[in-house]
Amino acid sequence: MVLIYLLAGLGGNLLSAVTEAPCVAVVGASGIVFGAAAATVADMIQNFQTIGRPLLRTIVLLAFLIFFSVTVGTTPTGTSHMSHVGGFLAGLLGALCLLRTTHRGRAELARSALGLAGVAALLAALPCVFYLRQLPNVSC
Repeated sequence: MVLIYLLAGLGGNLLSAVTEAPCVAVVGASGIVFGAAAATVADMIQNFQTIGRPLLRTIVLLAFLIFFSVTVGTTPTGTSHMSHVGGFLAGLLGALCLLRTTHRGRAELARSALGLAGVAALLAALPCVFYLRQLPNVSC
């Protein structure tokens, strides 16, 4: 789970660095929070038949995400929304790749391969975009 947290933090920070204003400092752990929520979503996708009360878990998770998004989204300034998106994507893809599943089959292997390919693409493309497009044009 620690690796998923690290991937979510890295993905959130990289997406924020690529898409938002280059001279604005952004701090916080909300990308990791969204990555942990995405790991829960990935767990529910992979093990939906075997988890207890899947609808209740889904409703609680959605309520948390909606509450967090509304309270943070209505903040006038200083919120890195792309960090939330990047953390969620990296957490979801990393969890699809790293979390155990109770089933073994082609669909599970395909989800793991998709997660691995997605994380690799995200962590390879975003630094390239940042260093080749964003960084040379920065003058703070």
